[in-house]
Amino acid sequence: RSMLMVLFLKVTSVLFPSATTVLSAGATAASGIRQWDLRFLRQRHPQPIATFHVPPAAKRRGFTSLSVDRTGTRLFAVSTNGIVYEFSLAGQQSREPLRELHGAEIAQCYFMDTAASPESDHLLGGSSNGQPLVWDIGARRDESTILHPICRLPHGDTEVTSVAWAD
Repeated sequence: RSMLMVLFLKVTSVLFPSATTVLSAGATAASGIRQWDLRFLRQRHPQPIATFHVPPAAKRRGFTSLSVDRTGTRLFAVSTNGIVYEFSLAGQQSREPLRELHGAEIAQCYFMDTAASPESDHLLGGSSNGQPLVWDIGARRDESTILHPICRLPHGDTEVTSVAWAD
């Protein structure tokens, strides 16, 4: 019972990337994104197995959604500042963002979703300006820590908050 209170207090996004782990993010980024091992949640005082951190300027902003790439090794967290942060879920790599995905607008809406393609290295994201975005997340990381969309999909004037890939 205490774990549910800890896990869901001001939580805005929850993702189950595997059968034994859950990721949670909150309305403010100050506490980071937490990774929990489901096998140990019944302990009296469960602790996250990892905490992913965001840059100090983004800490007062929250997260609207979490998604994982097709290999399960990269986490994408959408911040209310309009930046999608990419983190590594593989091994003991840094818990700081690998890079930032720019181009989304979250002006009128609080929520914006992302979805990783199940077949390629592309991330689809909503936007409040009516233009969903596609990023090439397979692009080399050593070129820049900022990634811009490879295309915008004209949709109209209404916000696009939910996105998905068809199987």
